[in-house]
Amino acid sequence: MLDNACLNWGYIDKDTLIKAPPLDPEDINGFDEFYVLDIACNGWRRSDFDECLIGLDDPYPNKIFAHVTTDTAEDPDTGGNKEYIAIQYWFFYIYNDWTPDPWPHKYWHEGDWETVTILLDQNNLEPEWIGFSQHIYLPFISEGGKKCKWERDSEWLEIVDGTHPRVYVALSSHANYPKAGYWRIGGIEVKDLRLDHFDLTKAGLDHIWRPVELLNDQPWLTYEGGWGVGGIITESPGGPSFQIEKWNTPAQWVMELSNINESDFKPDGTFVTVCCPADTLITNVRGERLGTVNGEFVNEISGALINSDGDRDIYLLPYTEKFSVKVTGTGDGQFSLTIEEFTEDSSDVITATLPISQDMTYLFEYDMDKVQAGKDGVDISIDFDGDGTFDYFGKGGAEIGEDDIDWPPEYNAYIVSSDASGAEKDTFDLSESVHCYGGNLPASTPVDIYVVNNKDDWEEGDALTDVSGGYETVTTGDDGSISTTLIWSSPLTQGSYDIVVDTNRNGEWNEGEPIDSWTTTGFEAIPEFTTIVIPVVAIIGLMFLLSRRKRKKEVV
Repeated sequence: MLDNACLNWGYIDKDTLIKAPPLDPEDINGFDEFYVLDIACNGWRRSDFDECLIGLDDPYPNKIFAHVTTDTAEDPDTGGNKEYIAIQYWFFYIYNDWTPDPWPHKYWHEGDWETVTILLDQNNLEPEWIGFSQHIYLPFISEGGKKCKWERDSEWLEIVDGTHPRVYVALSSHANYPKAGYWRIGGIEVKDLRLDHFDLTKAGLDHIWRPVELLNDQPWLTYEGGWGVGGIITESPGGPSFQIEKWNTPAQWVMELSNINESDFKPDGTFVTVCCPADTLITNVRGERLGTVNGEFVNEISGALINSDGDRDIYLLPYTEKFSVKVTGTGDGQFSLTIEEFTEDSSDVITATLPISQDMTYLFEYDMDKVQAGKDGVDISIDFDGDGTFDYFGKGGAEIGEDDIDWPPEYNAYIVSSDASGAEKDTFDLSESVHCYGGNLPASTPVDIYVVNNKDDWEEGDALTDVSGGYETVTTGDDGSISTTLIWSSPLTQGSYDIVVDTNRNGEWNEGEPIDSWTTTGFEAIPEFTTIVIPVVAIIGLMFLLSRRKRKKEVV
């Protein structure tokens, strides 16, 4: 991280550059709280941060550190003081983009330190309590963590191999929890609306054991400043040794936390993930909305979250009722949609990958029970031209692709013969060259273009034999187009031909690959005009002479 970070100073904004990257751990050791590490060196917003990652190969791997100490705290069972050994695991995350309410970005910040603290009885070395750090202290939202009793048959704690607790890290916020699901961490009242804040953890992800480094061996441990530039409200927390209560009195910190409460836990929820170019609006059965309305972000669903990661938006909903998902194009290209209902033990998924254009709108309304029963449980409505009226109504199942939609002709993949300027042309002299253009193909993908003898009865798997001297390989544009491309240089061979785009490049025609033309000739190559005009003129002349002689006879 220090290889790309700046060291800044300031009483408020902390935007005065002190040292430019790369930094050495010794460069920051001992600096006080008026300093901050600007990881992106250009701002705290996610777009600023992502920009500095371009071209870097895994620049910020997650790290796990450990700190072991002793501390005394009140034993809740006896009321007396008890000596504990505290084993702390500290985790550093490079960016926090938690968005728990209708005001995105205000909690975002670079650099995030979180901890899980296990308390052992100092006499018998048996684990007794575990404390989970969760955010910093936020009035009405978070007390900074929760604790639970270490019990091998605990309903809350999953013990791996009898020795290590499994900890679930919340999406974006990095708060720690003992179970996968939605965790309510407080909320605020806005007029008559209760806005609950939630964290989300998810089952089914691989847990990776990384080497643990001892914090006391780290040369930067005495750096007192911030570990990243802060956002609108929250700042990056200080390093482990400057989260004073957790570091100096870890047992007291754990015992002062509230116990994990069943009422704060929901084991199920819904993910909706959309990869742009598109805006998304999700609506529940009560008409409450989450997403973009007329260019503005709205969140009327209590407990819902949104997380943006570049061109990917992740919408998190704290229950598994039916939702409708509207996707509206903000440009031309392809979008992907994933709707996932999850519980503690399983998840059900609907996916769609479809083309989209500016203002084109899809509406997906689904019944997950039907989908998981193998039925077409997704109703699909499409407004092709963005006029506000749906032009298409169809159905789909768990996986929805282009082949599941009855597209108007202008949305099908196509290839067209043309001249060098890109003007459509179906008849060529033998001395001319043949070009082509196409569209609605897979974006940014190499494809092969064949000129083949004309066929009017194409079948799946038909072999492609190019007659132009060799097929052309081109890469489609970002919008799936093929710009005007030379496919046969003069001289041509007289005949009738088709043009085929082999999108999977297997040398065969497969369903969905465009042909010019399916049922008629794609283009024709014919002899030059003069070779056929002269005989016609001669015949017309002969007919004229015969007719004249006939008229002369009639006059006589």
